[in-house]
Amino acid sequence: MCGIAGIVRLRPGPAVGQEQLERMLATMLHRGPDDSGIFLTDECGLGARRLSIVDLTGGHQPMVTDGGHLAVVQNGEIYNYPALRRDLTAAGCDFHTTCDTEVLLHAYRAWGLDMVGRLRGMIAFALWDAKQAQLLLARDRFGIKPLYYVEHQGVLRFASTIQALLADPTAPRRLNTDALHELLIWGFVPGPQTLFHGIFKVPPAHLVIVQARTGQVQQRRYWDLPTAVQSQAPRTTAEASARLFELLRDAVASHLQSDVPVGALLSGGLDSSGLVALMRRLHGQTVHTFSIGFEVPGAPQYNERPFAELAARHLGSEHHAITFTLADFDLLPAAVSHLEQPLASATFLPLYRLYAACHAVGIEVILTGEGADELFAGYGWYRGERLAHSLERLPAPLRRRAGRLPGAWLSPAARRVLALGATADLHARYQAWQQIGNLNVADLLNPDLHTAGEATAPLLHPPASSRLGQMQALEAQTRLPDFINAEVDSMSMAHSVEARVPYLDHHLWEAVMGWPEMWRQAWGQPEKWLLRKTLAPLLPAAIVQRRKQGLASPHSLWWQQPRLPAWATDAISSRSLRQHGLFQAAAVADLLRRQRAGQPGIASYLTAVLSTQVWTSTFRVSW
Repeated sequence: MCGIAGIVRLRPGPAVGQEQLERMLATMLHRGPDDSGIFLTDECGLGARRLSIVDLTGGHQPMVTDGGHLAVVQNGEIYNYPALRRDLTAAGCDFHTTCDTEVLLHAYRAWGLDMVGRLRGMIAFALWDAKQAQLLLARDRFGIKPLYYVEHQGVLRFASTIQALLADPTAPRRLNTDALHELLIWGFVPGPQTLFHGIFKVPPAHLVIVQARTGQVQQRRYWDLPTAVQSQAPRTTAEASARLFELLRDAVASHLQSDVPVGALLSGGLDSSGLVALMRRLHGQTVHTFSIGFEVPGAPQYNERPFAELAARHLGSEHHAITFTLADFDLLPAAVSHLEQPLASATFLPLYRLYAACHAVGIEVILTGEGADELFAGYGWYRGERLAHSLERLPAPLRRRAGRLPGAWLSPAARRVLALGATADLHARYQAWQQIGNLNVADLLNPDLHTAGEATAPLLHPPASSRLGQMQALEAQTRLPDFINAEVDSMSMAHSVEARVPYLDHHLWEAVMGWPEMWRQAWGQPEKWLLRKTLAPLLPAAIVQRRKQGLASPHSLWWQQPRLPAWATDAISSRSLRQHGLFQAAAVADLLRRQRAGQPGIASYLTAVLSTQVWTSTFRVSW
C-alpha cells in the first residue's frame, strides 16, 4: 500500500526535476509513512511513499530493472503474486525480492500490456518503459485504489491523491461546474471527472497509455463483467451454495497474504461477520475486530453495537468498540481534506473514526465487507426496481393509483421511477433510484455558474444479459468506485491503514455474475438469500436473519440541532456563501428551515453544501 506519483513530459522542455516529485510525495506521508523513493530521467520521474505490508525490508519503490529500462511504482496489493512469480521464474525471470511489486516488471517484459489482465488484486500502478518512451497507468477492475492525472503546460502528472497534483505551484485550482451539478444529483462526483477542472480519474478496469515524445494519450479497457449465463452455472441451491462457499473462502484466503497482522471491521451484519468467520476458519488465530456504535438521542436505529458484540463473542475476536456521537461531526473538515471531493452523505465520518481506532491499536491491514451488496443485489433499490417493473405492466389507471400509495408503501425514489414509465431507458431509471432527492438543483446553485444542466449518463459497458445485471453493471461502474471505494480508501489511508475488500475479488464476480440471476435475487426470498444460506453454518441465526442495515451517519439529526458548531455556522453563513459564490444563500437558509421543521429528504443537500463549502476553503478553489 502506497501513495504513488509521477511526471512525464509530453513535448520537449526542461528535464523533470526531483524537487517537483519531492513536493508531490510530501503531501502523501499518511499513505506511506515507512519509506519513500524517486526514479528520475529527463523525460519521466516516478515517486512512491510506502506503507510496508509485504516484504517489509525488500519492497523499496520505485523498482527498476537491472538495465534501468523499466521502472514501476504501485499502490495496493497483487494477491496472486506468488503464482505469477512461480510462472515467471519458470520462464527464466530472476527475482531479487519477495515483494509483489517486482512481479509487475517481469510480467510486463514477458506479456506486455496483456499482463494487466492476469493481475488479481486492488492495484493502481505506473510503469515507465524507457525504450518505448511510454508511461503506462493502470487501475484495478473496481476502482478500489485511486489514480488521478492532469495535463498542464506540456506535462502529464499522475498521483494517488489530488493533493499531490496540486503540489505544483502552477497547477490551476478551478472548479468543474458540471461536476458540482452532478454532486447535487448523485451525492458524489461520477468519474472520470472530478470537482477540479482538468483533473481526471483513470477509470476502473482501464489503462492510460502515454507516449512521451508524441504527447499521445490513449485509454484502453482491459476487463468486463460477464454478459451471458455460463454453461457451467450451478443448477441446484445446494450446488450454488457449495460453489459460493469455495469462491468466498478463496477470496478471503488471497486477501490474508500479509507480513503484518490483519484485522477486520465487524458491524454485526451478514457481510462483515461472514468475513471474520472465514478468517478464523482459514488461519485459526484471534482476529482484531472493530465496530462503531452510535449514541444519538432518540435514534436507536443507528446503533448496531449489540449485533457486533454478538458476532464478536461467537467468533472469538478481540473486539474494539468505539462510540460515535453528534459531536464527532466536528471531524468533517479534517475528513474532507482527505476525501478531496465533497459528498452528500456523512458516512465517511464513522469510517474516519473506525480507521483511526485500527491505527491506534497497531493494525495496518483491515478486511471490510464492501461489495457484497453490489454483487448480491442487497440494496433496497434492487427490490424496488423489480417491484416497479412489475407495476409497470399494470394498466395505466392502476399504475397511476399505485403511484399515489402512501409514503410507507413507496419511497420517493420509487415514485420517481414509476413516474418515468416503462419506456424510460436504463440510465434514466438508475438516476431516479440514485439521486439524493427531488430538489431542483438549479434552485440551489448560483445562476452565474454555467453547467450542462443535466446528469451525465453513467457507463454501461458492455450491456448485461438481464435487467438486474444491467443495474448491477451500472452500480459497479459508478457508485461503487466513485463513492463507496473512494471513501473507504481515503478514510483508511488518512490513518495509514490498508483496507482490503474480498467481496470485490474479480474471480468471485466473474463466477456469480455468470450465474442465472435467481442466485442473486429471487421472489419470495430475502435480499442476499444465497449468501445468507452459504454463511449460515458459520454464524448465529440472529446475524443471518437480520435485515440489511448499512453503515449510517445521523446527519439529519445533526442538522436539526437548534445550534450548529461555530465552524459549520460560519461555513453556511450568507457571508461565506456569497464569498465562494457557489450556492444561493436564501436557498440554503430555506433548506435549513425545512430540515429543522422535520421535512424529509433535505439533509443530504445540506451535507453536500457544507462539505463543498469546507472543500472550497481547504483547497482554495476558484471558478
